[in-house]
Amino acid sequence: MYLGTVITGVLLVAACTLSIVISNRNRSKRTRYFFDKLSGFATQFGGQIDQHDIWNGTAIGIDKIKLKLFYIQVNGENQVEREVDLRAVHQCKVLNKSRTVNNNGDNNKIIERLELIFAFEDKTVPDELLSFYDNSRDNLSINREFELVNKWATLVNALLEEQRSKSKRQF
Repeated sequence: MYLGTVITGVLLVAACTLSIVISNRNRSKRTRYFFDKLSGFATQFGGQIDQHDIWNGTAIGIDKIKLKLFYIQVNGENQVEREVDLRAVHQCKVLNKSRTVNNNGDNNKIIERLELIFAFEDKTVPDELLSFYDNSRDNLSINREFELVNKWATLVNALLEEQRSKSKRQF
């Protein structure tokens, strides 16, 4: 009787461990796939990836030397690839489109979209929008998207400020 319980316990632990190992391996493969895809896209523009993030079928990376940002998003058969030349960007902002829903006297804020907006120095060039979260496409719950969009806005604005201060010193 005791031996049967031990064997059952060992099999259950092995099954749980195996499922976790397989899940981590698949996640690692998917992350590597997106990084390779992002690196290949950057190479097309003569860039390299110095810093990157990958989440939910989306990858973003930056070449801090050439001041280029690269973005790839895969959604089923659709694929969006964007390259943003940061030397032409005036400012980077976060768009947080949300709505408030009244649920039995409880006001709940629902985020519909999180996007990174690039406003260019040349006002005739339309703003570039990079989607980090869209509730019509992504899961209903936000995981890391809110932190990531703010992180990248801060990173880009710091690079822009650094570039402006360098160009002022040259004169």
